[in-house]
Amino acid sequence: MQIRIEPLADPRPAEFLRELGFGRYFTNRMFTQRYSPEDGWHSAAVVPYQPLALDPASHVLHCGQDVFEGIKAYPRPQSQASFFRIDRNVTRFNRSAKRMGMPEIDTGMHVEAIETLIRLERDWIPTQPGSALYIRPVMVATEPTLEVRASRTFLHFVILSPVGPYFGTGLAPVPVFISHDYVRAVRGGTGEAKTIANYAGSIFVTEEARARGFQQVLWLDAVDRRFVEEVG
Repeated sequence: MQIRIEPLADPRPAEFLRELGFGRYFTNRMFTQRYSPEDGWHSAAVVPYQPLALDPASHVLHCGQDVFEGIKAYPRPQSQASFFRIDRNVTRFNRSAKRMGMPEIDTGMHVEAIETLIRLERDWIPTQPGSALYIRPVMVATEPTLEVRASRTFLHFVILSPVGPYFGTGLAPVPVFISHDYVRAVRGGTGEAKTIANYAGSIFVTEEARARGFQQVLWLDAVDRRFVEEVG
């Protein structure tokens, strides 16, 4: 895999890593590559972190073709990094892509892209207890069309965010709200895929739960509404 490395004009030092929260800060660089039926995956590059340019008719904005993953990197001696089951994540990424009618990415190439980005952004891996460098690979459909079908072109990118524990209370118990009226996944649906539609559908109930003093939603099965499906 040939990955072009673009220079940084004015890199920011990783110096604000005290109160990290989750997904609030982002590193200097990101990885990008594009897909077309003619060329497959191409134009792989590590570039400065920057906004994406999308056509207003991009398929992802109208049909929601999008998948993503969440991986964590931890510091090791001699400026190395450890990943937690990165092979499982990139495999699940492809499983989600297939379910959403999107092209798969060679798992070895996907890991190589992430490792290349991490090597360049190694200084952003936090060292506080419970912290990590969160890795967010994403694939979005970019073809400008309003037709309800699979897009022909796609953008794959990876961004990095130094994070603390997802819950501010760390590993302490958190109150959860049991949803009886709404479900997150149904048999035959896209519940197993990590796609934006699944998360969008959960936001209303999650906000309702937070307004009642809960931190997360415990989802029940869609058929009987009595078996535990998952916790957010």
